[in-house]
Amino acid sequence: MGEMIAPRIDVPVHVDNDANCAALAEIRLGAAKDVDNALLVTLGTGIGGAVVANGNVFRGGFGVAGEPGHMMVDPDGIGCACGANGCWEAYASGTGLRNLAVRQAKAGKLQAVLQEGGGFEGLTGELVSQAAFEGDQEAIAVVDEYAKWVAMGLANCAALLDPEVIVLGGGVIGSWELFGPKICESFEGFLIGSQHRSSVQIKPAKMGEAAGAFGACLLGTVHGATG
Repeated sequence: MGEMIAPRIDVPVHVDNDANCAALAEIRLGAAKDVDNALLVTLGTGIGGAVVANGNVFRGGFGVAGEPGHMMVDPDGIGCACGANGCWEAYASGTGLRNLAVRQAKAGKLQAVLQEGGGFEGLTGELVSQAAFEGDQEAIAVVDEYAKWVAMGLANCAALLDPEVIVLGGGVIGSWELFGPKICESFEGFLIGSQHRSSVQIKPAKMGEAAGAFGACLLGTVHGATG
């Protein structure tokens, strides 16, 4: 696409995906500023990600590195939108949080939250989060279980990539004060050899919804463009 557009506007054009651009923004301007080795994970409808290695976004042999959402965490687990079973995304995305809440509601729990949402159609992760903030013990239990799934996947990624910092973004992290401490605590329990290695920092993204746009603006500096 860049090769098609560049001749028409007579300036260099560089194309990348949103997660890679967001990671670039976070290491230049945001939560992982001046960090050489980092992992960005976005928890939204699905799970996106990007890897920073030695100060640069790592794209892999075919340009698709840093996509952990379909990493398998339970081969006999629930179905994922991709058609496989047990993908991390099915448990740890915003959709995964909602699905976890629905399963609990069908088992007779979360009835106050279910009523607040007007039924299963209106049962959302946001409602569960709000109920947990307000002290609903069944909602807190859902958040605790969700945080463990997030932490499990992050620990797997950390074991493979050894990042200094993991930056979490996406809609779920809008309630960082609720989810953050639970994720960090579970992460330490899942991380192999945590007592023998430097601590991995887990931080909320700083650049917000515009992270991809900021990163896109920085692409020229990565590729050496001057105008």
